[in-house]
Amino acid sequence: MQCPLYSRERLVGVLTLFIGKTDLPAEILEFIQALASVLAVALDNLCLLNDLQEARQQLDNAIAGSNDAFIIVSREGKILTWNPAAERIFGYPAELVLDKPVDFAKIPTEELKDLVQRLWGRVLEGACVTIEEEPYQHPDGRRLWLSGTGTPVLDAAGRPSGALFVIHDVTRERIIKRQMEQTERLSALGQIVAGVAHELNNPLTSVLGFGQLLLNGPLNDEARKDVERIVQQARRMSRIVQNLLTFAREREPEWTAADLNAVIRQVIEMREHELSVGNIQVTLELAEDLPVMRADPYQLQQVFFNLVLNAEQAMREAHQGGRLTVRTSLSSDGEWVRAEVIDDGPGIPPQNLKRIFDPFFTTKEVGKGTGLGLSVCYGIVEEHGGRIWAESEYGKGATFIVELPARPAEEAVPAAPKLPAAGETTTPPATRRILVVDDEDAITFMLQRILPLWGYQVAVAEDGREALRRLAQEDYDLVLCDIRMPGLKGQDLMSILQEERPAQAERIIFMTGDTVSPDTQAFLQEVSRPVLRKPFTLEKLQELLDMWFAGRLDQPAE
Repeated sequence: MQCPLYSRERLVGVLTLFIGKTDLPAEILEFIQALASVLAVALDNLCLLNDLQEARQQLDNAIAGSNDAFIIVSREGKILTWNPAAERIFGYPAELVLDKPVDFAKIPTEELKDLVQRLWGRVLEGACVTIEEEPYQHPDGRRLWLSGTGTPVLDAAGRPSGALFVIHDVTRERIIKRQMEQTERLSALGQIVAGVAHELNNPLTSVLGFGQLLLNGPLNDEARKDVERIVQQARRMSRIVQNLLTFAREREPEWTAADLNAVIRQVIEMREHELSVGNIQVTLELAEDLPVMRADPYQLQQVFFNLVLNAEQAMREAHQGGRLTVRTSLSSDGEWVRAEVIDDGPGIPPQNLKRIFDPFFTTKEVGKGTGLGLSVCYGIVEEHGGRIWAESEYGKGATFIVELPARPAEEAVPAAPKLPAAGETTTPPATRRILVVDDEDAITFMLQRILPLWGYQVAVAEDGREALRRLAQEDYDLVLCDIRMPGLKGQDLMSILQEERPAQAERIIFMTGDTVSPDTQAFLQEVSRPVLRKPFTLEKLQELLDMWFAGRLDQPAE
C-alpha cells in the first residue's frame, strides 16, 4: 500500500480551507497544528500497519508455498506454525498438531517427538542447530531422510521465546548421491573387471581349445568323461566372465537373435550359489516351443536378473528361504512370448502394487535398494515393445509377468559346425595362410595344433613387431591378432598397416578378452573389424573362418 505524505503544513492548510477562514486566532491555529501533527502520526502509523500486514501476508504465502517444512515452537513447547510442507513431509495435518505440546500423545511415532524435543531445548538456550540427514519413518511406511536448521525466535529483549525449524526432505537427493557414488564405484570396478577378464579369458581359451581337441582324440570312457567335465566347467566360467562384463559396461541395445529360455538359464546360473545358500529351491518350467526373437539378450538378462534378485531378497527376509519358479510359454495366437517369475515371499501390499515401477520408489532400507531396478526393467521391456506387470495377494507371494512380441529374428542362429575327427583334415578350396599374433603361448600353441587339422597353414608372431617383420616378407590370407600385447599392440599394428599395407589391414580379425574398457571399445568402433571374443570355442572359431573365407563375415563376430 502506498501512503500519501501528510505533512503538518499540508494538514493545517487542508483544515484551514475546510473551516473557510485564514485569519483565525493564534490559539485556534495552534490547536489545528497540534491536531495536524496527531493526524499525521496516526496516518503514518496506519501506513506502517498496512505495510506490515502486506509483508506478513507475503511471508505467510511464501511459507505456505514452500517445499520446506516451517515449524515454530513456543517457549512453553506448543507448536504454533505447521505449514503444508510440514503436513506432507511428516504425514500429519495441521489441525492435529497446532497448539499441541511437542510431546503430544496423538502422534503414534517417537521419531518426530524425539527430533523436535532434542533440538528445541538446544535452540531455547540460544544455539543454532543443524539437522543433517536425520531418519524419519513416515506414517505410510516410507523411510525419509530430513535435513534443516533450528534457530531461536527472540523477543523484544533479545531473549529466546521460541524456536523456528526449517526442515527439508532430502531423501531423493540422498538416493541420487548414493547412485552417483555407486556409478563412480562401478566405473572403477569396470576397469578392474576388464583387466581381470582379459587375464581369465586367455587361459580359458586354451583350456576350452585343448579340452575339445582331446575330445576328438582316442580316449577311454572314464578319461572322456573327465575331459567333458573340464570343458563344461570352462564353458561355465566363460559365461560367468561374460556376464560380469555385461553388467560392468554401458552399452546401446544390440538387436539380434535371442533365446529367452537361454537368457533365463544364464541368470539362474549367475545366482545359483546365492540361491542355494539362501535355501531357495528353483523350478524352471521353460516351454520348448518358444521362437527365437529379435531382442537384446543382454538387456533381457538385466530384466530377469533384477526380477530374480528381488524375489530372492523378499523370500530370504520373510522366512529365510522359499521356492522360486520361472515359467515361459507362448500365447495361443503365437503373438506373445510370456515369462513369469513367481516367489512365495511376503507379497506386495495393495497400496504399493501400482507404484513399484515408479523411479525411486522403494520400501527397502537405504543401502538395500534404490528404487531404480524395476523402473529400468519397465523401460527395457517397453523398448522391446512388450509389457511387464506384477500380481500379488499380500502375504501369499508375488508374480512378475513379462510379455514380449514373438517377432522372428532377422537372422537364424547357425548350427555349430562339426569338428574333424582325430587325424582327419579338411582342405579349403585353396590353401589358406593364417598369421596368429598373440603373446599367450598357450593360445598360439593351441591354434598351431588345430588349424592345420582344418587345412590351414599357420605362422605365429608373439607381438606386433614380429608380425610386421613376417608381413613384410609375405602376405597372409588372414591375420588373427590380439589387441592387448606387450610392445607393439594390436591397435598400433593396425595403424601401421592401414598406412603402409592397406590391403593387408583389411584382412585382420581381432581376438580379445577385453571388450569392456573404453579404449578397446573406441578402437573397435573406429576400425570396424570383426572381433573374436575370448574365450572362444573351436566351433566358434571354425564358424568364423568358414564365414570369412566364404565372404559372408560383414559384421563383428561375437
